[in-house]
Amino acid sequence: MATADAGARIICRSLVGEDFLQKLRHNSGKIACALLLAGAALAAERAIVQPAVGHTTLKPAGQVFYNGKLVRFEIQSPGVGERKLVVGPWQMGPKISAGKPSDHRPNLYFVSPGKQDHVEGWSDYDHNEIISGIPKDQPTNWDVYLAIVLDPALQKDFQNESELLTEAQQSFRPNDLFEFEDIPGAGFLRSFLKIDSVHGLDRFRHKNGQLPKLIIVPSGFVVRATAVDPNPAGNP
Repeated sequence: MATADAGARIICRSLVGEDFLQKLRHNSGKIACALLLAGAALAAERAIVQPAVGHTTLKPAGQVFYNGKLVRFEIQSPGVGERKLVVGPWQMGPKISAGKPSDHRPNLYFVSPGKQDHVEGWSDYDHNEIISGIPKDQPTNWDVYLAIVLDPALQKDFQNESELLTEAQQSFRPNDLFEFEDIPGAGFLRSFLKIDSVHGLDRFRHKNGQLPKLIIVPSGFVVRATAVDPNPAGNP
């Protein structure tokens, strides 16, 4: 994680200058550089995470990827009267508004597309779940991000945060035949960002006309959960 952060800081510093970078880092937390390079800063809006139509399944305990390995992830059940965070067919516990992401909270990424979570009839919501670390004090609140692949040539099944941050710094130039359904993460774009056309991606485009290979967008919400370290003594 430290290496990815350092690389992102170097690239952002060369592009936008140290003064602006300091302001951006203060406002957007530890993945500010990746968000800028992905175009999320230009979007100036958060993803809309809201209940989908149909039956939802409570996901109080499951698995997430951490540095390429699956670890147990226990989500707090919502209390009486609490709003629920729903991602497609999955209920992810209480929906806690959090404002801006914080350096004091770990990250949970919903990565589209992904092979980890799939329910028949809900293919738009196929995704992997990745965490940025395993905190010492738990349960804790996790900042939720959507990581959405735009480049049809990017066929990686993401399993760690550093890969996401690296690809968010890369770009591609769509060809003349590029269509919305060619986008690997089209389901998340349609369901959460309300984007259903190539034109809807214009706010993410760089000045040279290229698009980021992958965008990382803050949801504006957190989940309360515990990541169970399978080897506590092995972590720094």
